[in-house]
Amino acid sequence: MNLWRWLIERFLYRWRSSFHRESILEASGHQRITCAQYKAMMNCIFYLERRCQVFGLFLFGGNVALVKRIFQKIKSGEDQLYDYLCSKDAPRECAVALRRFIINSKLQILPSRCLNILGGNISDVPPRIVALDMLNLLKSEYDGPRFLFAKYYLHLMRTLTQQGYLRPREMQSIYTPFLAMPSLFRSDTPENRANTLSKATVLLEMLLLVELLEDNEALEHEIHSTLASYRCYQPKKQ
Repeated sequence: MNLWRWLIERFLYRWRSSFHRESILEASGHQRITCAQYKAMMNCIFYLERRCQVFGLFLFGGNVALVKRIFQKIKSGEDQLYDYLCSKDAPRECAVALRRFIINSKLQILPSRCLNILGGNISDVPPRIVALDMLNLLKSEYDGPRFLFAKYYLHLMRTLTQQGYLRPREMQSIYTPFLAMPSLFRSDTPENRANTLSKATVLLEMLLLVELLEDNEALEHEIHSTLASYRCYQPKKQ
């Protein structure tokens, strides 16, 4: 009897521990991203960054059955996912599965303060200033896997913007931020749908400036110089 009680208590202890264990990435509600899932998503990002010139990336799903298999492999934290993707030659399916997992798991790629800024009234502020402020907040709010995932996701979308299939490249600048929005905004609410063009413009600036995350001094210098230029060109009050 004591043995059964000990086994039950041990099971309940492990169940509670696994339930309350902190998610390695920030997610809404009771969602929890495991280390294995994080690594699987990073493998998807690394694979997609090499295949950004494939036509229809993030736009067309390709093989529906393969999308489901890749999604399940991300969900289960498949250790050899990168090799699997290479063997299947499935960049479009990988892109759709990754975005679907990010949305379904309610993963928050950017810190809440960044989303609050982007969701606020930014119509009178130059997009470059807003983007630099968000990058600075990203560095201060996130560290470890959360910072790395956000950085590499933005890097992926930047590569898609600059090296994607469509030509001229200006076309990439038009649609890439809109592709990133479903992943960055976790729910399709009226607040998230509002001011879509302003948000897309800021996101485009973020993508183009994401390299500054590698250098704190360069980021700080860019913030100061951009603010100084903005003040110089502001119309003086009569």
